[in-house]
Amino acid sequence: MDLQNFYQKVGGNYAEIKSRLPTDKLIERFVLMLPKEPCFENLKVGMESQDWKAAFAASHTLKGVAANLSLTALYNSANLLTEDLRSGTPTPNTQQYFEQVKKDFENVLAAINEGAA
Repeated sequence: MDLQNFYQKVGGNYAEIKSRLPTDKLIERFVLMLPKEPCFENLKVGMESQDWKAAFAASHTLKGVAANLSLTALYNSANLLTEDLRSGTPTPNTQQYFEQVKKDFENVLAAINEGAA
């Protein structure tokens, strides 16, 4: 598993995660847990059902997971969506922000599946 390549592909910060988790084995362990994390699925369900409170909670959780793993691109898009939904009602940008989160999350999953992680 090539973590430096993975972090480059997904717009993450390998040096930052390396300062938080000292071994590649530990980083890999947490990265490989991401596909099992339910927050993105919960976000999709919240968006589809227009349950803005649930979508906010899920985007906030995803933002935290991305921050902890130094997945910068995913963190940035999840942060935009989180702040957009903070008021409890969607804005004209909500769907666009969600689409970017979806793209960034799928990019991370694809990199994991390709073995870049």
